[in-house]
Order: sequence, then structure tokens, then C-alpha cells
Amino acid sequence: MTSVRIIRTINRFWLAFLIALAYSNRNNEASGEEKKRVKRLITLLLLFCLVSASLFAQDSGFNSKREVREFCEAVLRNMANGKFEAGFNLLRAHWLFPKEEIDSVERETNNQLTTITNRYGEPIDYAFIKEEQAGEVAVRYIYAVTYAKHLIRWLFTFYKPKEIWFLNSFNWDDAIEKLF
Repeated sequence: MTSVRIIRTINRFWLAFLIALAYSNRNNEASGEEKKRVKRLITLLLLFCLVSASLFAQDSGFNSKREVREFCEAVLRNMANGKFEAGFNLLRAHWLFPKEEIDSVERETNNQLTTITNRYGEPIDYAFIKEEQAGEVAVRYIYAVTYAKHLIRWLFTFYKPKEIWFLNSFNWDDAIEKLF
């Protein structure tokens, strides 16, 4: 779930809550049945909020390593096609840490794009290199985005505290020798 969808959900909840509150205040002399209906509405809204929060927590993670790989490949498909903003938007949607961290990496990447393309040529494609597993709690996928003259190594690390895999970190470099 993206930040925009979260904000919209919260706004809808508060709007409905305020309408219900205004309705109940306006009708202080309402019948017992109407008061019960307003209380039920408020209870349902609170329940909706709790369920939405639960779904958000699951939405920012992945149920399987297959989903994790598909996510990594979607990010890199964008990167290999020069769609860096789209790639970072995917990463941002699953980033659990402060927004400033991923914004900083995106700025650095954008600042270095000209240097990278001038030095290595245009991006061509991406390739899966390997998976590294740390017990049942962490996995790292290593990819390479290929350019005309060199490659950029991308590392994605995911953490699984219980049943859901969460994006823990990602980074990139041009250290081709570290692929071996």
C-alpha cells in the first residue's frame, strides 16, 4: 500500500468519524435506537481502522521468497530501462524505515546517473546473479544491471521476523569483482 493510499484511508476514516460525531451531537435528543446506531457506526469505523492498519503491515512485506524475487526484478526492470523514478517508487512503497533514508539514496543515484551513463554507456538489461540465505530469517538477492561497458551490482536484503519478508536494505555499486 502506498503512502498516498494510507493517507486517503486515514482521511476517509476521520471524515466518517467526524460526520458520525456531528450527527450524534446534533441529535442529543435522539431516540435510544439512533444513539445505538451511531455507537455501532463508530465501533465499525474503529474496527475498519484496525483492519486497515493490519493490512498495511502485511502489504509492505512479502509472503514468499518468490514474491521477493518478483519485486526485485520489477525494480531492476525499471532501472535497466532507465526508469529510475519508477524503480525508486517501488522501493519506497516497501521501505519501512525513515523516508529521508530512501530519498537520500535516490538523490545520490540521480546525481550519479550522468556519470554512470557517460562512463559505462546506456543500461542494457539486468541479470540475476545469486541468492544468499542466512538461516530462515534473512535472504539477499544479488543482481547486475548491465551497461554497454560495465555493470552495476544491486543487493537487496530482506528480513523475515515471523511469516512476512520485509525489505531491510538495498544498495548498488560497480564492484564487479565482488560477484565472484
